[in-house]
Order: sequence, then C-alpha cells, then structure tokens
Amino acid sequence: MLQNLTIKSRLTIVIGFLSLLLIGIEGVGIYSLDSSNNSLKNLYQNSVLPAGRLNLVARSMDTTRIAVAESMYSSMTTVANEIDQIENNIVEENKILDSYMASNLSIEERKRADVYVSKRKDYFLLGLKP
Repeated sequence: MLQNLTIKSRLTIVIGFLSLLLIGIEGVGIYSLDSSNNSLKNLYQNSVLPAGRLNLVARSMDTTRIAVAESMYSSMTTVANEIDQIENNIVEENKILDSYMASNLSIEERKRADVYVSKRKDYFLLGLKP
C-alpha cells in the first residue's frame, strides 16, 4: 500500500502523524502541570499557611515570656503595662489557634493540636494567671 504512494505523500503522512503525536504529548504535559499546580496549591493552603499561624503563636508566646521576665524586675507602673501586654498576647494567640483548629487538619494533626491546646490552657491557668 505504501509502495504505491509518492515520497511527497509519505512525508505528508509521517509529518501529520508526528504532529498529532506532538499535540497528544503536549496535552498530557499540560494536564500534568495543572495537576501538579493544584496539588501544590492544596499543600500550601493546608500545610504551609497553618504552620505559619503556629509560628505566630510561638512568637506571641515568646513575647509573653519576655514580658513576664521584664515584669519581675520592673516598677509597679510598668508591671501593669506588662500584664496588659500579656493579656493582649493571650487573646491574639487564642484567635490564631481558633483559626488553626478550624482549618482542614488531618487526624494526627488534630490529636497533636488538642494535646497542645489542653497543655496551653494549663500553662495559662497555672503559670500566668495563678
């Protein structure tokens, strides 16, 4: 069958077939890129952003610890300011933790977060507000 075709016809068929093959491979590549992009976006929204929120809690707890240490060596007027700062930090940390707990957490992350929240309550009730 191909023996009866001219070279021009054979080249046209081969180039057409290779063009279709190229378009097919391009479609698979674009689909793979879109899939990869969606999974990375999902990873960012469900893992990186919540970790950033936890970092804000850690920073706030550090400033609370510094405020407690400074209040031990300060005059009574600055102690009131330090106590206000500590209470503001606690309120801010609670807001951040509430948004973290409301996010899409895995079962393991939820268990760890629940343990952390219970220990954090003990820390605030027994350590900061005796």
